[in-house]
This record gives sequence, structure tokens and C-alpha cells, in this order.
Amino acid sequence: LKASVGVILAQLALVALVYGPSLRAGFVSDAWVYLATLRKGAWYAISRPLGYHWQPVACAWIALIRAVGGERAIAFQIVNLLQLVAFAFLAYLLGRRLLFGARTSLLASLLVIASAAHFEASYWPLAGNMHLLAAQFYLVSLIVAHDVASGPLLRGGPWLLALALLAAVFSHPAMTTAIPVCGLVIVLVRRRQGP
Repeated sequence: LKASVGVILAQLALVALVYGPSLRAGFVSDAWVYLATLRKGAWYAISRPLGYHWQPVACAWIALIRAVGGERAIAFQIVNLLQLVAFAFLAYLLGRRLLFGARTSLLASLLVIASAAHFEASYWPLAGNMHLLAAQFYLVSLIVAHDVASGPLLRGGPWLLALALLAAVFSHPAMTTAIPVCGLVIVLVRRRQGP
């Protein structure tokens, strides 16, 4: 627990350093489309595709943020940055399963925070929340797939994996790649353990 708190504090510090200026970012075009749809009701937004995406889990997440923080860009941006920390912590947890030691996993998680892909997503209040949510579910799926293959998750593991994969795919359609990747993780981890 103490090590996890230290990891999260290091990740929070790097997010504050790199992404602090993004707290001044405002809504851009996509955000206004989502907000206009949400004004018709959360169920309306969740049950319909926006453009060529149907993202019911992500829309429900955005509806929750809007219900708590209103339609202020800074509220979405604070959640966005906290999601980036959560994503980095999930990367750390995955690293603990796949890499050599806590220091390597911490360094990997800090490199994830400094990724240019997240730098761009953080400047899209509201839409960035959706991308990070999908990425979080993707990492959760990989962690669960690893644990299903290595044994800590017994009977409920495959069901939890299916739920995490559904949440990822219904957060963003691009996350369908999680399905074959998780299958590959299961095969490789089981092969690595061997008889």
C-alpha cells in the first residue's frame, strides 16, 4: 500500500507538471455536440450513436461528470487529468505483472504520462475523458487476462474479463483490438508458465 501511494504521488506530480496548463483549455467542437445531446437526457445520449460512434459507456461517464460538475470545461479537465493518473497507475500494475521490478514499472508508467498521445487528449476536455476511459478499460482487460491465465482469478475471472472487454469496446469502438490482444496475453502467459 505504501509503495502504491508513492507511485500515485509521483504520477500526480508529473501530471501536474506536464498538464497543469491544460486546466485553462475550453470546449471545442466535439464537446458541444455531446453536451447538446446530453441536454436531451442521459438515456437519449446513451442510446444513440453520435456520428459514426456508439459509445454508451463513455456517454454514461460523460453524463455522470456533467451531473456532478455541470458544463464547465475545468470540471471535465480535472476528471480528465485524474483519469490520466488512473491510467498510469493501471500501466504500473500491468508492468508489475510483466516487467522486472517496481522501479521499471514506475518508469514505464511515468513514460506513459509523458506520451504525446495523452498530451493531445488532455487538451480536449470532455472528448479526452472518453478516450482515457476506453484506455483504462483496455488496461484493466489486459490485467484481468494476465490474472486469468496465471491463476489468481478462478471461476469469476473469465466473466470479469468479458465485462472489462465489453466496457472497453462500448467506451470506444477502436478498443475492439483488446479482444485478440487479451487472447494473445492468455496464450503467452500460459505458455510461459508451462508444466
